Amino acid sequence: MSYFHRMSPAHLVLAPLALLLVGCGQETLEAPRGEPAADAAATDAASVNPTPIGVPDAADDAFAAPSSGGSTDAGAIPCVPVQGVTNLVQGVAPEIDGAGFAFTDGEYVYVPTGSALYRVSVAGGPVETVYAGPLEGYGGMAAGGGTVGWFPVTAATRAPTGLSVERAGVIQSVTFPSGVVPSAGAWTVADTLGDLFFEVDPPTGGRSQTWRWSAATGQAAEMPGVGMPDAGAGTNLYFTDRGQIIWANNLAGPAGGMYATDISTGVAHPIITGATTEDGGTTDDFGGIVGIDATNLYGEGSICPDGACPFTVYGVARNGGTPFVAYQTVGSYWTNGLIADDSGLYWVDWVTEAIYHVSLPSSDVPQVVVKPDAGISRFVMDACNLYWVGSGSELQVMAAAK
Repeated sequence: MSYFHRMSPAHLVLAPLALLLVGCGQETLEAPRGEPAADAAATDAASVNPTPIGVPDAADDAFAAPSSGGSTDAGAIPCVPVQGVTNLVQGVAPEIDGAGFAFTDGEYVYVPTGSALYRVSVAGGPVETVYAGPLEGYGGMAAGGGTVGWFPVTAATRAPTGLSVERAGVIQSVTFPSGVVPSAGAWTVADTLGDLFFEVDPPTGGRSQTWRWSAATGQAAEMPGVGMPDAGAGTNLYFTDRGQIIWANNLAGPAGGMYATDISTGVAHPIITGATTEDGGTTDDFGGIVGIDATNLYGEGSICPDGACPFTVYGVARNGGTPFVAYQTVGSYWTNGLIADDSGLYWVDWVTEAIYHVSLPSSDVPQVVVKPDAGISRFVMDACNLYWVGSGSELQVMAAAK
């Protein structure tokens, strides 16, 4: 599952991303206390790992998967809660300049900079250099099911030059038809079978199309049932979860809103379109998407990026329906960093510098999960742990149990 999509479906736009996992009009999980930007260059990236992963353009059979499809309820990786607050990095750590973002597939925690993509095992270990070179920032990469994909870019213009995929220790440069190029700044998501979903610009121009790279075949092609480019709609990809991909478009009227597409069949159904919330709000009030569980999709009805305030989280059934209030704070928190999954809602508060948790839906009193050693601007999580990038000039990948 991917996180930190910060936009209302009705206001979706497609714009360049400055930071991995944000963009398309989404708000970054930026701390207001001078936290460094997440897409700065790394220092001497390749020198940290003398044996970088993979060989470019290797044989496609290295990408074979047990079966085709994109269900996310298969192949999940068992996890183990860490003890206390733990730095996963063991041995030599690369010097970094401003890397503040991480993403995880439950097996590794990945940390991109403007000039390298690093990873470390969730069990702890040495830092590996997956890729050394300029790459697309926040949003232009994803990992799942043994696959990690990213978009190399030109150093001068930062325009994507293609799609690179690492699987089974081998790096493949994905071939596209003539004139098809990855969309700059568009979101990428992965499922637990290792398939990647992303936006491309067609040679004829117009709105971007959603494509899928298959771990079973090592090939990329248009993904049916996601987006409405022929109607002039922009598309934002949010999650893959339990065999579905969650997406939104910016069309006005009945066709606009949030959808779920069955990955195996390409059949889409609306989750939320023009309905009002149970407390009288509109679809716009549902807010940016913060997470999903087996039953509901959740949105940040209100957030507090400029100072402490109460906030509301809405829910809506995955099969579609009227949004409802899933959680509403009694106290005030300074945050725009909310994430939800099967275990509930988590957020970082920049006043107390703590990460909180409540179950969803609920009216529970929030509980402090962890107070990191230093204030953090964003975090990610898997089924067991929370992860964030520590402060300092050398890479620290911190973890704490949920």
